[in-house]
Amino acid sequence: MFNIYSHKTYSKTYLKFADRFCNMIRNKPQNRFKTKLLCQINGFNSILQYPKNKKIPERLIYEHKNPESRGWFTMFDKVDVLGWMKGEVMHITKADFYPMENYNTYFIHRLNAATYGINVGSDFIKFAKKLSIKNGCEGRICLVAANSNRPPHIFYRKMGFDCQDTEKMALLDKLIERAALKQENIKTPQICEHWVLNMFLKKP
Repeated sequence: MFNIYSHKTYSKTYLKFADRFCNMIRNKPQNRFKTKLLCQINGFNSILQYPKNKKIPERLIYEHKNPESRGWFTMFDKVDVLGWMKGEVMHITKADFYPMENYNTYFIHRLNAATYGINVGSDFIKFAKKLSIKNGCEGRICLVAANSNRPPHIFYRKMGFDCQDTEKMALLDKLIERAALKQENIKTPQICEHWVLNMFLKKP
């Protein structure tokens, strides 16, 4: 119901009584209003405190702990599963992604959304960026963009990803700019369906 804390020195007898008082009414919700009145008494007000109800966020990301699913994350809201991501911290020795050698990065192996158009992918990218910073990768993220059924290249480009293939990046930029001027959704050209691009998030 509430926790005991102490921000100044009390006698052992006083604290023992408060602890016994808490245990006596902890499982009796009907006495809650009495407890509120007692908490207003001098002394009790400083050692008894009701826990604050934490606001449940609209979306939660769960990390799977079992060894077989290491690196897997599931996003869900209060009703349904929204998507999945698999990633890990990797040490890259060659300049296959970033134009540099020997660096640590958070590598996304897979990113899937159960429902499109509700920012599941962008939320996962933001989450991966936090994981990258937390693990000492300085916000670096790498991935291989490839999907013949639903090419993700434009999405990653809009999220700030780059690639050493400047010609393909220039084409994606033109498509994004053209769609913005016409205020319509971007239609991915068929040529993108067969692209396999080593993309990296530009370091902030």
